[in-house]
Parts: sequence; structure tokens; C-alpha cells
Amino acid sequence: MLKIFFAVFFTIGQLLAQTITYDSLEKVNVGIDGYILGKKLNKEQKDIAKKNPQKANVVKTYKFRDNNTYVVADSENDRVILMYKPFDNINNDDLKSIVSDLIATYEEPTTTTHNNIIYWFYKANGSKVTLDEFVAFRDNTKIETNKVLTDLLKENENKSSELGHVLTVKLSSTKPIFSKDRYLDGSAYLIISSEQLIKENFNINRH
Repeated sequence: MLKIFFAVFFTIGQLLAQTITYDSLEKVNVGIDGYILGKKLNKEQKDIAKKNPQKANVVKTYKFRDNNTYVVADSENDRVILMYKPFDNINNDDLKSIVSDLIATYEEPTTTTHNNIIYWFYKANGSKVTLDEFVAFRDNTKIETNKVLTDLLKENENKSSELGHVLTVKLSSTKPIFSKDRYLDGSAYLIISSEQLIKENFNINRH
């Protein structure tokens, strides 16, 4: 499953000119449930990792579960590489509550696509890429508005540095996020990662 998680990030295809380090990501200070992307696990978190290991399919990494949050860390330095949180068997009220909590944590998102994916892009200085900045990037690269975000960024890798982000927070839902329809069988996941950090440090096949 870890390879699948990583594949999600690489479809975004964001390549930045600057080198991304754990220290630079830690300074952005973005995470969930006490875990910060790029930050070294503390003693309590390491103890949780030992008690709740999960299978990691990528060399130089280990994976563990803390309640409903999955964390992938670098086995050489215990730095957080990725955080993943699934939400299963949710209804429309649950999803609204999840989105509300995320907006309270990460503020207004950078953009939403197809009414079932929300993105927050963060720069190295800790500021978030705004919707206006994303629209300018989209217009500058002449992106087709009917394409999903992951496809359009992948097709514009040579210009993607203009977006300027170093990490991504992504919420993906199987149901429309802003719908009034009632349902009981929804699911979603939250994932926090730096595409460039993974690309530069881990041998993951993008396809």
C-alpha cells in the first residue's frame, strides 16, 4: 500500500529548482495529530512506532500507525516523510465536519478540483499558495480548466516551479465534498507530503 500512497504524490509532478531538506520542511510546520512533516519523531512517537509497526515497502523507511493516522519515517534519521489518514464509512455530515476541521487547521485551501479533492500548497517560508497565485499559474501555463489538477501539473513540469510550493496537503473524497445529497457509504483520505523530497531521496517509480 505504501507504493500506492507514494504514487499519488508523484502524479502531481512538482519539481522545484531548490533542494528540499527535512529542516526546511520542518520550518513550514505543517502536519497532523502531533506529527510535523520533516520533523524528527520524539521519544513518545518512537515508542508508538515500535508498538504499532506497519509494513513498509520502500527501502530506508518505516511505517507505523498512531490511532487512525499512518506515518512514514526515514529509517536513518527518524524524520517524518509522509502522513496519511483514512476516513472510512462516513456520511455527508462526517465529511462536512472533516472539511471544517481541516480549514480550521490549514485555513482556506489553495484550490478544489472536481468537487472531491481539496489541495493546500505551502511554500518554504510557511505561507500558503493562494487561489489567486494558483489561477495565475494555471493561466500562465494555459492549463485546460476541465482537467484534474494532478494531470495538469504533470503535463507542465517544466513550468511548475512558478507555483513555488514545497509540500502538499490533500484531501480526497469518494463523494462530492460540497453536495447536499445524503449518503452513508463515503470514504476519504488526507495525505501530507513533499513530492520533491520523496523524489530526491527515495527510489520510487513514478508510474
